[in-house]
Amino acid sequence: MKMKTLPALVALSFLVTVGTAPADTVKLPKSGALASLTFPDSWKVKAEGDNFEAESPDEEVYLYAEVIDTDSVEGALKESVAYLEKEKVQVKKGTEKQSKDTVNGIPVADFSFDGIDKDGPCKISLTILIVSKTKCISVLYWASEAGEKKHVEELKAIYQSIKPA
Repeated sequence: MKMKTLPALVALSFLVTVGTAPADTVKLPKSGALASLTFPDSWKVKAEGDNFEAESPDEEVYLYAEVIDTDSVEGALKESVAYLEKEKVQVKKGTEKQSKDTVNGIPVADFSFDGIDKDGPCKISLTILIVSKTKCISVLYWASEAGEKKHVEELKAIYQSIKPA
């Protein structure tokens, strides 16, 4: 598996830390699951129906994921940018990077950006997991630069353990 960008890996931050027992396994959607994700014990996870939110214990890494139709990817990107603007996060123009990957048989497309939030520089990513011909899972990732560095091993393990349901 190629890991071209940390945000692509991070955007899917939902799994097990090396040496930490998994806490919650989230299936999306809850009924008729398309993929499963597992978080470390210390992460705060709130799952509801077709979406979930997850946050590192120090609140330096935030994730929001939802099931979307494959023809809604552009809309998901626009909604994510609007959400970030509402949260006073500025996306730095000209910093967009795109990459494609496959994790455990699931095609992944990632759009990552540099940004600035109330605490300083941050990393932002929208990652799309293509789980069927008609459904995707959109994952918005937002983290401080320090938080991304601190949680890098967790995030790598998370990315690698995403699985089709």
